[in-house]
Amino acid sequence: MTTKFSKPVAPVPGYRRVLPEGFVCPQPKHLRDDMLQAEPVAESDHLLRDHFAGLPNTLVDSGGFGFYDTRNMSRRRVRPDLYIVFGVDAGSVLGRQGYVIEEAGKPPDFALEVASPSTYHNDIRNKPGLYARIGIGEYWRFDPSGGGYYGYALAGDILDGGVYRPVELTREADGTVWGYSPALDLCLCVRDRRLMYYDRKRGGYLHSIGEERAAHRETAVERDAATAGWNAERAAHRETAVERDAAQAEVERLREELRRLQGE
Repeated sequence: MTTKFSKPVAPVPGYRRVLPEGFVCPQPKHLRDDMLQAEPVAESDHLLRDHFAGLPNTLVDSGGFGFYDTRNMSRRRVRPDLYIVFGVDAGSVLGRQGYVIEEAGKPPDFALEVASPSTYHNDIRNKPGLYARIGIGEYWRFDPSGGGYYGYALAGDILDGGVYRPVELTREADGTVWGYSPALDLCLCVRDRRLMYYDRKRGGYLHSIGEERAAHRETAVERDAATAGWNAERAAHRETAVERDAAQAEVERLREELRRLQGE
């Protein structure tokens, strides 16, 4: 893996919240939202839960409601595809039906939306202003269609003085587009229409369950191959030893035969 995600190489244009001029988003009626959203949301949930599992007082939630006004909780609520909050009692939050910002004492530090036919407009038109008012520290968007809905594949904003400022994105030589999230201390990366997370401290991507299983299978295959090679080598050594013993026995037989002939 050659991508290091350290210094910008080529800033990516057109990643701000506003749609590119003249851009018209298609509305394929046959495509269900979950066909686009399910896999990237589930994978992000797994990767980030696992990554922050050892960090106390951290809540990672996908698909749950975040209530920001207890006086009207049926209407004044948001539902990011995934959000993360640091420094809260996750256990007490999970015991409720949603994350109540007023009770928890702070808004989420990170929110992610994944584009879909029915939600993309709200993600780029309404939620940026709403999330800024709520105080969500970072707001990221990922379009698994490659930009067919948002107009870009990846975008991130960081709250600065009550206003979102766009995260600088970089395009690497291999086509990977990435931006750094200070809240997560991870790089969000898009390559081949897949959202991934790169840990600069460890120098590698966070791995999904499927990738972990594939790695285990590959390791097992390599181990089996090495064992088979070792067994073959041992068998070759045994065969060589048998041949050596047979040759030595033949030499001794010939010597004995020669001594017998000389005695006659």
